[in-house]
Formats: sequence, structure tokens, C-alpha cells
Amino acid sequence: MDKDTFKKKYAHELATASDQLKTLSRKLQFLRPVQRPLSSNASRLGGPIVWPAGEPIPTDSSGAPMVFVAQINFSEEHALPNFPKKGLLQLFLANDINERGITFLREHRRDGSYPIQNGSGFKLVYHNEINNLVETQYQLPHAKYPIYQPEILDSPLAITFRETKDQLPPMSHWEGSRIYERFQQLPESEIGIVDLYEILSTEIWDDQFHTEFYLGGYACPLQLDQRRFFEEFQKYDMCIMNFGELPLLQLPDMNFAVLISKADLLAMRFDDTVLIADSD
Repeated sequence: MDKDTFKKKYAHELATASDQLKTLSRKLQFLRPVQRPLSSNASRLGGPIVWPAGEPIPTDSSGAPMVFVAQINFSEEHALPNFPKKGLLQLFLANDINERGITFLREHRRDGSYPIQNGSGFKLVYHNEINNLVETQYQLPHAKYPIYQPEILDSPLAITFRETKDQLPPMSHWEGSRIYERFQQLPESEIGIVDLYEILSTEIWDDQFHTEFYLGGYACPLQLDQRRFFEEFQKYDMCIMNFGELPLLQLPDMNFAVLISKADLLAMRFDDTVLIADSD
């Protein structure tokens, strides 16, 4: 059976699967870093930290400062339901994040340190009020293989809110994987001679957002969504931010997603979050 014959024979099943996933779609909003004048409280990549005066900045397990990656000012116009309408969200990464993020894929089981939880390997901080924040200088951690480019402190980039899109649960998500597995149950004589992944990718998942920079929607790992294997982590099902290769960072061929439960997102509680990361 060739690809076209398969699509014709299973047109109803393909349409039903697509309609089912559309009922689970979520809105995401793309972000784009640009060079332009910006204030210290603006949405941006890199630059100095704005932080409560006298409070220690996030550090990793060795005591070295984490790298300030990005901040989102929610008072700037965005189009996402359930996200705050004010306040500042800041993301920090430990310099060893590129080493920790890919170890899990080898065995598909939790090894005690993955998925990465807030405060260990990364730090997500939400400031409901920003008037008390002051510009705070810090020293980048010294490392043989830094995750940052040298200009991250002195040449920040503004983050602009771009177009929105309705995103289906990706094939890597447990809702998407159920659809894929349903087609895998077809007679082997019929699916064994077609590229099932290619057919479903084009007929159902026509858009994949690996390494795209966006807020909301679903996380879009490059390979596996590790939460599928641990029920206790499936509550972290709301994607705050997804990103891959960003300017000012040195994280090639990786994808990151910061995740939160829907209850905590609605309550604007950002302490209990996790980060999943994988490599191509």
C-alpha cells in the first residue's frame, strides 16, 4: 500500500483524529528578539538584572550565580488567556543546564534529578510589583563551556510579542501520542510499508514548533516529552515558555520548555514549575 492509498483508505480515521486534537488546541504567542532601545523593566533577553534591593540573586548548587536569560513584562500587550496582565517574570539558567537536560533520554526513567524543578538547574521568579526592583550588577559564572555569549550583559535584546496561533497537542505529548498509537494498531501489513510518522505529520500535525520561541501553548520537545513517563509530572501541563537556540546563548540543537500546572498559572503562583530539555 502506498502513501496515497493509505490516506484515502483511512481518510475518516485521519479526519476524526484531527478533529479530536483540535478540541484540545491552545493558543501560543510567538516572541521575537530585536535590537532597539529598551528600559530595564522591558521584556528582554540578557542585560542587567532588576531585582529587590539587598536580596541575593539565584545561584546554582556550587554557589555560582545563575545566568539571567530573559524576562517578560506582562503589562506589555499580549494575547494569551490565563496569563497575568501585569508583573515581571524572570528566567535564570544554571551554566550546566546543557549537561543535565539530556541525560534522561537514555533510560526513559527518572534518575532523581530530572525533570528539573524550580531552584535546581533553573530559577523562575515572578515579581507581581516591579516598582521596588533596582538594577543589580552581577558577575557571569566562569565556565569552560559557557551557555552564554560574552555580550549577554552589555547588549540585551528587546523581546517583542508577535502573532498568535492555535497549537494542537504535539505528537510527543501524551494526548498526541495516544493518536499516534491508535494508528500503530492498524494491521502491520498496511502500516509496515508506509512511513506512518510522515503521513501523520502532514495530515494531522502540519505544524511542529521545535525550538520556536513562544509563550503559552504546549511544550514541543525535539524527541520525547519526559512527562509521559511520570504521572506526577503531568500536572505541569501548561507551557509558560518554549525556546531553542536564542541570541546571546550558546545552546545549540536543544529545546527547552518551562511548565506549570493550570491551577498555579491561574493563581499567578510561579514557584512550583519544572523545566524539560532535550537534544536533537
